[in-house]
Amino acid sequence: MTYYTLLIKYEDKWFIEFGDYDRQVVEEEAEEFSHRLEQKIITTSDSQREIDRVVNELNNITKG
Repeated sequence: MTYYTLLIKYEDKWFIEFGDYDRQVVEEEAEEFSHRLEQKIITTSDSQREIDRVVNELNNITKG
């Protein structure tokens, strides 16, 4: 199932802030941060493993 996750960038690193199955709900949540912090919404399955993998890729983190 498609899942939308709001990421916020703190000190050059992306962190998960909020997620939902409804993109509009995530966009509304994102409005709180839009004037203060860099943000993006990613689209994945609802697997936490996949969400973490995408965040790690954005942060250039690889498992060794």
